[in-house]
Amino acid sequence: MLDGSLRRFSAIKNKWGLSQMLSLSIFNNASNGYLIGDSCVFGVEVFVIKNEGKGEHFSMIKDPSGGTFTWEVQKFSELTKEFYYSQVYLAGRHQWYML
Repeated sequence: MLDGSLRRFSAIKNKWGLSQMLSLSIFNNASNGYLIGDSCVFGVEVFVIKNEGKGEHFSMIKDPSGGTFTWEVQKFSELTKEFYYSQVYLAGRHQWYML
């Protein structure tokens, strides 16, 4: 929990927290109580839960080259396989396909 709220990790969101919680000068100042006898103790509680299922991830290419790729899926409501793949297309000097 962070500030009283639950945080979940996933393949997509695998990091939580702050890059800097307090300044080093505040941390090192003995009167603040973070350092006791040149030591500091941190605690963390991590629970590992069962995978909840499927997820999706989509990212955009910065300043993409011209052109578009269209993948038209026929009879979408009648699809039965878990995965379908588009034909291969070129973007950013790499060959891609949609899943």
